[in-house]
Amino acid sequence: MSSSETKDTSELYHAYSEDLSRFLRSKSQDQSLIEDIMQDSFIKLHLSLTGGKVIHNPKSWLFRVAQNALVDHHRTSQKQAQLVSPPTEDAYIEDRPAHTPADCLRGIVSTLPFKYKKAVYLVDIKGLRQTDAAQQLQLPLPTLKSHVQRGRKLVAQGYVDCCDYTIREDGTLVGEIKDWEGCKVCH
Repeated sequence: MSSSETKDTSELYHAYSEDLSRFLRSKSQDQSLIEDIMQDSFIKLHLSLTGGKVIHNPKSWLFRVAQNALVDHHRTSQKQAQLVSPPTEDAYIEDRPAHTPADCLRGIVSTLPFKYKKAVYLVDIKGLRQTDAAQQLQLPLPTLKSHVQRGRKLVAQGYVDCCDYTIREDGTLVGEIKDWEGCKVCH
């Protein structure tokens, strides 16, 4: 990822995060749900931009992604409350889109301990400098750096646990994403 891609995501976060947060607060009072949807929305934006997707109106795109996530959450909550018998596995698989590394990343990041999740999110997704992230989290810089490093290692380990990737001696991940059924985090 180039520094311009990180900068673009960071600039978009600074430009639209407050508006998106206000929008979501108008729709839900569940603060952890709002934070999760915001984080997922900006992760999707970051992955789309770094994947070469051209997004002409990022604010509209973010609001649509967040709105869809909120609707999906409420729909899932209602189905779980009304569910008499679970659907068959075949019915579920047919409706599901292709499994992507982004699906695993969202699952892996969501399972990180909060201190690592927040550090990785601020530095790697929002694109903040580590000094700025440390100040925002009110942590000493060495502590923040430790949280980022540990969080990154846990993300890499998550891919190993999720889809049987391997980690080379130089720290790079090697492997291929599994189908939904083979993924241990997303399945």
